[in-house]
Amino acid sequence: MSARLYQIVKDVPGHLWCGPAAIAAITGEPVSKVLDAAKRVTTRESIRRMWCSEIVATLHELGRPRAETFGFVGPYPTLAQWRKTRDEELHVRPVIAFITGHFIAVAGNRVVDHEFTDPIYLSDHPNQRKRVKAVIVPGEPA
Repeated sequence: MSARLYQIVKDVPGHLWCGPAAIAAITGEPVSKVLDAAKRVTTRESIRRMWCSEIVATLHELGRPRAETFGFVGPYPTLAQWRKTRDEELHVRPVIAFITGHFIAVAGNRVVDHEFTDPIYLSDHPNQRKRVKAVIVPGEPA
């Protein structure tokens, strides 16, 4: 799989939260479809804060089974450190990184999140000093 991020299609009113935004950027699905899938797997009516396990379950619900989560054991690398030292597999595949209370979608040297719905350069993202706690590698589409 080559590194590819999609522009987020926000087809619902209201605030766009980082978890659904990262999923939409990875899958290319509109936010409404992502929110519907997240509501089914979490059994919550409102999707705001999400956990890594809920991101994985939502990816599975959207046809991306076999997603893997890799956590770090402290000290956690900063986004800038992780960007420079991640291995080749994490550089060529689209991933969702959990950085200090925030999810972002990363592919190659580009990033998308709820504030930047079009891909921007990872080195230009304002959260370079935040710590990367985990990385979710989505499976191939089913």
